[in-house]
Amino acid sequence: MPEKDLPEPQHRQYTAEERRLRKQNLLITLLGFCTAYAQLHKLIIPLVLKLTPLHVSPYSKIDFWFLHSLLFFFLLRKTRKLGPLGSLLAGVGILYGVFEVYEVFLGRLGGWLAFSRLLSSVPISFCCGLLMTVKDIDRRLGYAWAGVGILALSFLPNEKHFWEMKAAPQEETSKTVSAEIEVEAFTECGATEVRLQDEAVEFLRHHPLTTIEVRPCGFYPAILDLPKTLRLSNPTNEALNIHYLAFKNGKQSASWNIVLKPQQSLQKRLERAEAAIVYSDSLPKAGLSALIDKSAGERWIWTRSPISVRRVDEF
Repeated sequence: MPEKDLPEPQHRQYTAEERRLRKQNLLITLLGFCTAYAQLHKLIIPLVLKLTPLHVSPYSKIDFWFLHSLLFFFLLRKTRKLGPLGSLLAGVGILYGVFEVYEVFLGRLGGWLAFSRLLSSVPISFCCGLLMTVKDIDRRLGYAWAGVGILALSFLPNEKHFWEMKAAPQEETSKTVSAEIEVEAFTECGATEVRLQDEAVEFLRHHPLTTIEVRPCGFYPAILDLPKTLRLSNPTNEALNIHYLAFKNGKQSASWNIVLKPQQSLQKRLERAEAAIVYSDSLPKAGLSALIDKSAGERWIWTRSPISVRRVDEF
């Protein structure tokens, strides 16, 4: 039979119930894909890193938020409806994704950690929001708002303190920070807070160093001019995970971490920045080393807990 005489193909007409089930399956499949990706970043990669020299780095820490997406996916797959618990979890997921974007925007997360958190949390947040727009899966808007409220209340104390500290005058802020981390004035070795004042400037003038090393008293020197090439030295008998954060124009401009083996020294070429900080999460009590570009001015504060590099006028 000639092709032109063949009957037109008939497309199947789906019933309303079949269309509803197809839409449900599509959304559940999308959520399953995003959940699997979240498990990769929050659970599997950290577990693998625990078997490497990076086991002391923050990247090897398991993010237990992977349980949220896992529970949400299996609940929806089993019941095929949101209901009260599913709506509550959806509300939590939506706000958590927004909060991760907010943390990256403020510079609290950098490098691979920021990339990993965004790729694992934002898709889940998007799926939760998409599911809450579907009316035929028993969504409960009240429970979703309750989930948003519960998570917001858990974040509120820390965020309130953070913004109060930024808004406070310089004198009050200095007292608050000092009271929290129990630090004294600038010390040449193992400092947990460095202020670019007369004592620090005098130290810079008489100690033109380009090497940072870990001494028994902590990181030395506590402050140095930002060099083009920085030498890091680990004379201890333990591997150390060293972090470097650089800031330019009020924003984080570079970040990296490196594992120094026992008795190892190496050099790193640095990009131009206004200020930077070097510290180790392997030795929290070792303090920090502050790096400053001479042309960046003399109104900077570095703190170890919390990790912070700011101009005085940013408070």
